[in-house]
Amino acid sequence: LPLAESTDIGNPVCAIGNSFGLDLSLTCGVISALQVSGVGFNPVEDFVQTDAAVNPGMSGGALVDSTGAMIGLLSAIFTKKSDSNIGVNFAVSAQLLQTVLSSYQQYGRVVRVQPGLLVRPSLFPGETGTMGARVVRVENDRAEARAGLKVDDIVLSVGGRRIKRVGAYRAALALLPKGTTVPVTILRDNVQQTVSVRYN
Repeated sequence: LPLAESTDIGNPVCAIGNSFGLDLSLTCGVISALQVSGVGFNPVEDFVQTDAAVNPGMSGGALVDSTGAMIGLLSAIFTKKSDSNIGVNFAVSAQLLQTVLSSYQQYGRVVRVQPGLLVRPSLFPGETGTMGARVVRVENDRAEARAGLKVDDIVLSVGGRRIKRVGAYRAALALLPKGTTVPVTILRDNVQQTVSVRYN
């Protein structure tokens, strides 16, 4: 299947899989959310969330759009007490899939940009203010240190991708091929600024 170049929340999608081992199945719904991270299934998460019914046996199946292009790879069901579908289902994004495939083709393994920052949420529960990833440590001789990032900076976006949670920062880096230079927007002393960071 071709990988979709872009998609939007609310677009129709269908999930193709083998629900409960009952042979090929097709369920349809819409995209509920994009760039979902921090769910807790994988160390690096860039999920497309859908309400298309996904049940055990469908992992590894395709989430496709109305043209048949692949939006993502079915991966997980968010549920509390059972493996039944409750309409909150996740597929690994086509963008992350493409990054992994390109890495395999070039290096024969997954090679990811390594973060040079240790970050925490910028806000604790109940606090108001700017959502982002607050820097608590900067590793020497890493890309972010060379670009001048400092402790207490709040990372707002990486390569144009909005950073609201710690997991979103890891996901943004995982989508970057090595050798890429991207703009990183930060909040420092309540002043927003953008620096260029080259991830070797």
